[in-house]
Amino acid sequence: GIAGRFGAGSRWARIETGLPLRMPVYFAVGLATFLALDSPDEERVVPRAALPFYGLWIAPVKRYPDARPAYPIGPEPAAPAFARRPDIIEVLVESLRWDTMNPDVMPSLSRLAQRPGCTAAPRHYAGGHLTQYGTFSLLYGIGSYAFLPFMKEGRPSAPLAALRSAGYRLEGYDATGLLYYTIAPVVPSQMDRFESLLGRDSLVIQRMIESLSGPANAPRFVFGFLYSTHGPYFYPPSFARLPTSGPGVDPRAGVVNRYHNAAGYVDALLSRLDSVLAPRLADGSAVLVITGDHGDEFWEHGLLGHAAVEFYDERTRVPLVICFPAARKLDLTLSSHADIFPTLFDWMGAAGWDSTRLTGRSLMESWPEKTVVLAGAGFPTQAGAF
Repeated sequence: GIAGRFGAGSRWARIETGLPLRMPVYFAVGLATFLALDSPDEERVVPRAALPFYGLWIAPVKRYPDARPAYPIGPEPAAPAFARRPDIIEVLVESLRWDTMNPDVMPSLSRLAQRPGCTAAPRHYAGGHLTQYGTFSLLYGIGSYAFLPFMKEGRPSAPLAALRSAGYRLEGYDATGLLYYTIAPVVPSQMDRFESLLGRDSLVIQRMIESLSGPANAPRFVFGFLYSTHGPYFYPPSFARLPTSGPGVDPRAGVVNRYHNAAGYVDALLSRLDSVLAPRLADGSAVLVITGDHGDEFWEHGLLGHAAVEFYDERTRVPLVICFPAARKLDLTLSSHADIFPTLFDWMGAAGWDSTRLTGRSLMESWPEKTVVLAGAGFPTQAGAF
């Protein structure tokens, strides 16, 4: 069967001759690993999809929910009408924990959150513990559980499609390498301009400033993604405010200090962007959203980083600073990335577009049920963490 499927001269055909002898060994190893690692527990670290032969033997008998959308892929919807047409600026910051936004680590962002017309969410979640999930939820206005089926089908973002139909110019500047993921959480063809500027956060900010300072032939949506706060954490020598090694510096504290130094560098870059936008944020001709794609754990629960399928606050809770004239009136008791586009479109007075394609809720309204969705790596087709 293998030779017939892959061809008599293929590597799989050559392997087939040894299968009768190897199969019992493979089966025993696979079964033992499955029993050891796939048992129900609250501290799952290894995704089911990583288990030997899981995709071949075990996955087909699992019945995962179908997260595919109910509506078919078709032409872009009719252009909605917006009562307000501001420039929309969204800045995503790698691995930015909610508790990093404080006057000691990120003073500029902390001050921005206190400015009239701006506010900070007290309990905001990115949608998951990985970049793909946080980015998808922010750009699509949908719970992160839909990431895999949406992106495997190449579905564009409905909010971005609505903006483009309404005459917006869409731009993206990414220092993190979104397009190099196995499944990218963005459809670059949906953008008028999308640049991968790997590791060059200062150039991302420069490009955003150049765009927003140029002639306003059309309203703009400008997305920027900063990388410096991703491990092992990057910053110029002038931002080495806290010691990362040496006498008296605990190794764990050194890692945290390096992360905080990188966050300080990001804070300075955000201050540069704010210096250009401040007058326009005040008069409502621009709106600004600053948040993180996920957090990072520093051994609070025994691990470092964010890749393991865990939903602790340290991995999933991020800051959110949002600026537009009505921002102080938002109901921010509990929020997530999926709520950001519904909120912006509500304030902009969007009419004549299909808002049912979003699962987030406008934060300009008070909802009796406060719910956010977190999805783990591989959900729903490869792993069940949700």
